Amino acid sequence: MDRKVWYVAIIILAVFALSGGLYLARRANEKAHPPTPTPTPCIQVNGVGGMGFFVENPKMVERLAELGYCVNILSNSGYDTWPNPDAIDYKDVNFLQPGAFSAEQEMITKFEGVVLPSTGDPKKIMTTVVFARTPYPFFGKRELVEAMVDAGLAYMDGPVYRITAANTQVLFDADVNNALWETLGVDYPGPVKIGFPNPARSSGGRITTGYALTCADGDGCQYAVTPEQMEDPFFQNYLVQLIRNAAQVPGRDDSLAFCLNFFDQDSNPTPLIVAGESCYAQWWNKLTENQKTRNADANVAIYPEILVVNQFPLIPLDAIGKQFADTVANDDVIRQILSESGLQAGSYNNPPVDVAPWIDADAKYQVVSDPLPQVMSKIKQIIRDYDEGKFGQ
Repeated sequence: MDRKVWYVAIIILAVFALSGGLYLARRANEKAHPPTPTPTPCIQVNGVGGMGFFVENPKMVERLAELGYCVNILSNSGYDTWPNPDAIDYKDVNFLQPGAFSAEQEMITKFEGVVLPSTGDPKKIMTTVVFARTPYPFFGKRELVEAMVDAGLAYMDGPVYRITAANTQVLFDADVNNALWETLGVDYPGPVKIGFPNPARSSGGRITTGYALTCADGDGCQYAVTPEQMEDPFFQNYLVQLIRNAAQVPGRDDSLAFCLNFFDQDSNPTPLIVAGESCYAQWWNKLTENQKTRNADANVAIYPEILVVNQFPLIPLDAIGKQFADTVANDDVIRQILSESGLQAGSYNNPPVDVAPWIDADAKYQVVSDPLPQVMSKIKQIIRDYDEGKFGQ
């Protein structure tokens, strides 16, 4: 063979050998030092409220990431006083997630319009998007609930515990008047206490006390309290007395923290609360199997014949917030995730019956109207006055 051909062949083989060696070396280096993956870009969305919905639910976080959102909850409470009552500034906030539908009008009343304080880009209340809802029954420790049934104060309808409108009024009146459970014929120690979040900080607390105030006029807890009634000292003192009895409940500034704290405890000095059905489902879904076995019978819901069904709103403050709110309200996968967490969202209106046999699957109750925004604002003002000692302690 021609010597030149040999030279060419040797050079080609050398090139192949060198290329192969370089490839193997590069592969070995990649295995030893894998490249840092380029993060997938996402739309950063900042909110006040909504921690349990958008951050603490892994399925929701995953779905929002698929849709291109990274959600940061700045605080889970204080949506109308961010970041603090003395220096309100919404410059970094894209949306609010209060605990009650009336929050939009409350904010408009407080700030005298839709424009909110901001030292950065303009922020304003654009709309209210309802993305889910849940009924607000009583929740009690089982020992108390069974004693209430034995006394005829509550009753069982299949696996569901219920209470008549008349007895709901008896319950709230007993709380206001510092009556003992024994005076109601209930074999349980101590005074009647009904817990709920702080109405001065929590819209869930305001909706609960607004419901309790429907019992103040003696008409069976069926007519929403009016702004005129809230000017009456009788209704104001009724509200203050409810707060006096519930004031020491832990976590009371945050509706979600409040009810989760209650469910976590084997016993509680306030053994009866008002809370969302969805809160129980969120608590239950986070338990281990061993914890579920231990806690299966610890907390029980009692459904009044007339009760509040709370609507959960999103209030966007800018274009990013509006885009996010529309996505949450209209994405069918998100609706399914919300439903699985115990909420009724979109067409998924089924209660979370898989978490407890006593969940009211048939919704055998009437819905009382949500408190008017003027009523909610007045409740907040009265509680702040109480906290400042204006009603006496």
